[in-house]
Amino acid sequence: RKYIWVSLVFILVGLIFLIIWHPTSVSGRFFIWIVCGYMILIQPQGWGLFAFQKHYLDQQIEFIHNYPELCSYFNINTVHSAFNEFLNIGVSLGLAGLILYVFLMVGLFMILHGTKTIFLYPFISFLVVSISYFPFQIAPIMAIMILLCTAGISSSNRGKIYTLKHLNPFFICLLTEISAFIMIGNYQIYQKWKKAIDYKLPESGIFFSTIHETLQDNGLYLISHARYMNITGEQDKTLELLERADQFYSGINLSCLLSSAYERNKCLDKAEEQLKKAVLLSNGDYSMTYQLISFYLRTNNREKAVSLAVDLYNRPTSQAYYMDQYIIRKKLEELIEEQLTSHENPADAVQTKG
Repeated sequence: RKYIWVSLVFILVGLIFLIIWHPTSVSGRFFIWIVCGYMILIQPQGWGLFAFQKHYLDQQIEFIHNYPELCSYFNINTVHSAFNEFLNIGVSLGLAGLILYVFLMVGLFMILHGTKTIFLYPFISFLVVSISYFPFQIAPIMAIMILLCTAGISSSNRGKIYTLKHLNPFFICLLTEISAFIMIGNYQIYQKWKKAIDYKLPESGIFFSTIHETLQDNGLYLISHARYMNITGEQDKTLELLERADQFYSGINLSCLLSSAYERNKCLDKAEEQLKKAVLLSNGDYSMTYQLISFYLRTNNREKAVSLAVDLYNRPTSQAYYMDQYIIRKKLEELIEEQLTSHENPADAVQTKG
């Protein structure tokens, strides 16, 4: 108990130093947790197993729209994880899943603490990491954690629920073989996908065709397949794959690809909608907003382009004044000056400049 309290003090001190050393990272974590809490409140039954690939960013946009003043205090990022396993379970499986998981963790803690085993310490470390990271997505960590918890529980009579002598050896071998077969199959699919995205290979199309049936509900796979179809010039198939990816995934990259595909197919309203979504997903990123301005210029919507250019030019720049931001500002200046000189009415020019 003494060591646990000492560890908690060190964790608290470490957190304080982390906030002082890297406040933007801590602020970003807090914002993600707030949005996750918001998602649990509006849908307590959960959003599904792939909630953070499809729903999180859309809900983040809605939260920013509903609470702009609150969001102005935080660093906002584009992520696909809760950076907290408890919130990850709450968002994905709902309050029932979260409550069940908390009871499980409390039960394991009591068993390990009661046996006074050293396995209690890695278990606590795992819980601490789970508060600000995603160890469930790292298979080796999960495998080690399961072994440690099993070893700790096995040292307690209360923890011996079912021993191996009650299991049929044939059943154990069969289960092991099935598990190995599934893992090998998944590994082979991953290797084919890895080779398929080397778009220079002539066999890329064959690899994509082989794994398509298995991964047709994977948004990231569908995006990579759409890129290949775009390279081969099959625009209709590219758009079909991107629209299907939009059912399972949400992200800036996908919205930009969809916008380009819609623009090529003369669906300008949908192209504009996807670019606007990309701007929202990036929280008004400088270069992303300029892409929307460029789209307006390409589609002869100069009025919207100039209005957005003035708004972007007057926006405060970030402390990290990157070269691309400097280049964009020069282009914005040229566009605004060109608009000013084209006005015949001086009053219009003054209004544009303002």
